[in-house]
Amino acid sequence: MEVPSGQGPEASHVINMSSQGSKVSRVADLQRRRRERLIEQLQQELRVRRGLTLSTDSVEDVREWRSAARAAGRRLGIPVRTGVSSDGSKVWASEGP
Repeated sequence: MEVPSGQGPEASHVINMSSQGSKVSRVADLQRRRRERLIEQLQQELRVRRGLTLSTDSVEDVREWRSAARAAGRRLGIPVRTGVSSDGSKVWASEGP
């Protein structure tokens, strides 16, 4: 009986758990970097405007955007409120308790 050497078609079906873990960590790292960029963008906007309103069509993830807006406010040392319009078409963030 011949033992597969890790070469050929048999090798393509082997799952290496360490490679799966590194994929998960890369995805998590990308998500952290994307969130950090969003927080930095919102900090700049809130520093200048103290409030903003966007169409939810222009926001990839409304829940994440609102969370990032509040985090941006914390970094600026200002309280930031966020919300979504009653019809769900707009998301907003503004300075205030």
